[in-house]
Amino acid sequence: MGKCREAFEQLDGIAEILKGGYITFHVESNQYYTETEGVDTSDIDLAWEIYQSRQAEVDQLEEWNSNQAQSIKSYQEEDEAMKELLQKLIDDEYTTMRPSMAYEIQKALRGDDDINVTR
Repeated sequence: MGKCREAFEQLDGIAEILKGGYITFHVESNQYYTETEGVDTSDIDLAWEIYQSRQAEVDQLEEWNSNQAQSIKSYQEEDEAMKELLQKLIDDEYTTMRPSMAYEIQKALRGDDDINVTR
């Protein structure tokens, strides 16, 4: 049984419907069926279709979220590398730098938003 279908069948209302054993799942058609006269499977089939559709959306959002988290981590690593490089420039006694540029780099390292780099 697929994880998606297993989770669906454990939902309170669905588990109650399936508890009687009159309705079973047909894997090839991806639908529920019954051989019991008077038992209709259209509601559970519709619920199953909606559940699968929503689960697909959740999966897409989780993938997007994971990609965003990876991008953020990458940017954070790049930011840290840039901060380290800038700090080395500030600390290097052999580097000749205009005081105004050193000041702007220090502001950037502190996270000040108002950075004005002049050339």
